[in-house]
Amino acid sequence: MPVILRGNQLELHSPDLLPIGYHALPDSPTSLYVQASNIWIFSEDTDLARGIRADRVPIASLTPPTPNPPIHPEGLTYTPHDAFVTKDGVLYLLSRSDQSLFRWDLQTQAYVSTMPLLGEPTDVTYSPVNHTIYLAYPNGLIRQINLHQEEPEEVPFATLALAPQGLAAADAYVFAVDMSGAWDTHYTFSPTGERISMVDWARRSIHRSYAWSSTRQRMYHLRDTTSPRDLMWREINADGQTYSHLAPGALGASQDSPLHSTPGFVPPVRVAPDGSVVVLGSGVIHDAETLSRLSVALTDPITDAAWVNDQLRTIRTVNGQTVLQHWVEPDFTLENTLQLPGTANRLLSVEPDQLLAITIVAGQPTFYLLNADSDVIKPPEPFVIENRRGGGTAALGWNGTFWVTQGQTFTLDEPHTLQRASFNIQENMVARDRFRATLWDWHSTNAIVEVASMTDATEIPGWKQFDFPNIFLPPGEYAITVSVEPTGLKAWAGYGFAVPPGDVLPGKRITFADPSAGWAKHPFDSQCRFEFMPLETASLTIDATPQNVGTPSPLPYGNHTFHPGTAVTSCVPDVVTTDDPGVRYALSGWTGTGSVPAAGTNTCVSFTLEVDSGLIWHWQRQYELHLIAEQGALHGATDGFYNESAQIQLIPEASFGHAFSHWLVNGNYAGTNETFEIVLDEPKTIEAVFVRIFLDVTEEVTLSFHDWYLNPQSGTFFATIEMQLLPNAEKILIEPFWLVFKETPEWQLMHPDGVETNSGHPYVDVTDAVLAQLPFVGNGDLVLDPGESVRIENIEFYSMYRRVPTGMVYAVWADPPPDGVFEQETAKRPYILNLQADPHERTVLSLEWESEAAGTYHLETFNASEGTWELRLKDTVEEPGTYYFLVEHDDSPEMKLFRIRKQKGRP
Repeated sequence: MPVILRGNQLELHSPDLLPIGYHALPDSPTSLYVQASNIWIFSEDTDLARGIRADRVPIASLTPPTPNPPIHPEGLTYTPHDAFVTKDGVLYLLSRSDQSLFRWDLQTQAYVSTMPLLGEPTDVTYSPVNHTIYLAYPNGLIRQINLHQEEPEEVPFATLALAPQGLAAADAYVFAVDMSGAWDTHYTFSPTGERISMVDWARRSIHRSYAWSSTRQRMYHLRDTTSPRDLMWREINADGQTYSHLAPGALGASQDSPLHSTPGFVPPVRVAPDGSVVVLGSGVIHDAETLSRLSVALTDPITDAAWVNDQLRTIRTVNGQTVLQHWVEPDFTLENTLQLPGTANRLLSVEPDQLLAITIVAGQPTFYLLNADSDVIKPPEPFVIENRRGGGTAALGWNGTFWVTQGQTFTLDEPHTLQRASFNIQENMVARDRFRATLWDWHSTNAIVEVASMTDATEIPGWKQFDFPNIFLPPGEYAITVSVEPTGLKAWAGYGFAVPPGDVLPGKRITFADPSAGWAKHPFDSQCRFEFMPLETASLTIDATPQNVGTPSPLPYGNHTFHPGTAVTSCVPDVVTTDDPGVRYALSGWTGTGSVPAAGTNTCVSFTLEVDSGLIWHWQRQYELHLIAEQGALHGATDGFYNESAQIQLIPEASFGHAFSHWLVNGNYAGTNETFEIVLDEPKTIEAVFVRIFLDVTEEVTLSFHDWYLNPQSGTFFATIEMQLLPNAEKILIEPFWLVFKETPEWQLMHPDGVETNSGHPYVDVTDAVLAQLPFVGNGDLVLDPGESVRIENIEFYSMYRRVPTGMVYAVWADPPPDGVFEQETAKRPYILNLQADPHERTVLSLEWESEAAGTYHLETFNASEGTWELRLKDTVEEPGTYYFLVEHDDSPEMKLFRIRKQKGRP
């Protein structure tokens, strides 16, 4: 079996590469060698002559990990990360930080033994078909717990390449997601852990919300990691029949909804048992087949949804309380509601026709079992706070304690005070024996109060009452134990009481060291009663709008009870990030009622609680705006977070040699209007796309192809192109230079840089190749002047028949000189053209390449100032078009070409 050294830890793997044993080393060795039943570990050691130390580790010492001792969940503050009900009627609740699966029995409506875990899993799922729990861990390992076993234990099941991004049962198969492939990767595993299929180019949900429909044989999930956000499904042939072209358990096709990035794709994802609809956390409803959105929707966002007797029920939090809602199809009208204490957490269907609602009260899960009519099913008769032990005898040893009653618990849902405790002993006690009743905080095992009675044999049997000064008891669970300490018996050498190892909780029975020996028998018949009274208190409800964001400190959201006059402080951060990229909440202030001040904007509020009060933290959802403007700039906003629904106006400005083309919003085309207005309803990346300004100068240029050579491995040809601007050309060319190639079925440009927008043909940007030669051509400037030529090497083509291309159609595109800079004061007023020139030179302005539009421009005024010539050109052209002017300077070969574009209604 493979042995792996990982840092200072040895790992033993099964033949199918699942970890089955571990052994920690004192340091990190350099290498290892496995021989028979031993592992030899080699480490550097400068104290040894050869500098190498060898240590032997028996393979048998590589043992499976063991979980921590179980944690009792009663009264524990935690919020379940996930919850599910098994087919034997037990609710399992995952608490990652406690590394535990807490269990709550639906029949008794009480916690049963905890199932401790081997670490902190990221995901959990349950397969009713296999009656097995599956847990995914950050290192990619998936473990399973087979509940069919008499003593279920956590064992390796399968491994993922990277950290899991989701886990869900698909009938007997296990569906998992990681990020190892292109985009994300979906997997399915058989009940034995064999990988059935793997699909790349898939999508994950950062909210890890996956919902299996056995009716549809599809896994539904959100795509909420990148734009566009969407609802998707993936086929899984779990029944081996629905998709005949797929192997049993294999992954099939996927589909997303036709509503890319439409608001409403919010977890959770819940599918109706009949496979008709998918309900999302935003309240929107989709057809489960087509994923199209129905015209009807729930009136409010929800926390969770479940179906009972094919009727939809949902829960949500309103003003710190849970509201259970009953909806009637097909219009999904609200039939009725039921209010439950605490904030909403989960809603689960329980066979055959029950629901289980989980709310969070004072930081602790509270459970409400409901029938189909939404009536709360009461638990069995509550514990009576009275202990009684029937007549009998108990063997008492020397200086030990015999627990007359096991620890019995009871719950206080509201604050109470302990008023009195009463004892009733039917027999005389031995002198100095002490009968004791203790009230415990069950979770911390701290004694709240101990009551001693009958410590003298002369006391008369019967009831004896002890009063207390209103000992305050907050909501929680408590235990009462009754014990006898026999201090008056004579000692017998070698005998006494023995406490089992680790048995330290109150209410546990202490055993005798030697039960075969002779013991004194002490008869008793005891009874005790504790009396509690409700406490008059002041409550504080801490809430938030539009939803609970972050965690206030030191008190979380929810209801809190105090003695009147208690000083209270509540604080929150000014900004809270979320798991959703580009979304955060910023504090906008708070409002209060009762003893809380009316309003404020700071992050902390302090007050003295005298009456029932409320504190609401107000949060503003914000979305991140990211702006991209390559080859240009954007005006009107900057990168950063903006309030939800903020209205932003953007104006693009192109860099030299470029022009604005169009907008992209989250990668999607969004129009060409130069003034762009948006409403920020989600994180957005807005890109202003600019394109080069260029002209078709093919008729002014000659092209010739030389030096063809073939790459026989790829089947591509390389050519050298000589490009010359004709000696009689009327244009001079500046960067950029593009070669545009019209492809044929036989020949194609191998590595184009893009598609030219006017012709639609691919182009190669040869600007760098041309500019590199221009300093050594002709007059040495960076302009391709008439008669000058350059060579462009290694233009690559693919030839279907491996023949040198013939009959190719090429075009050459290049920039003219830049546009003139114009200012227009009013309509029909002259334009101002600023030229950098020597004022002592004679300048000639001539019209060139005039468009078909009638009319001319002519020089109206002529001024010189500090080396800048100002030419006023009177516009007599009524039609839109593009006009080019050539400016020549006397005694200089330099010519400057300027372009004037006249659009309708604009210069």
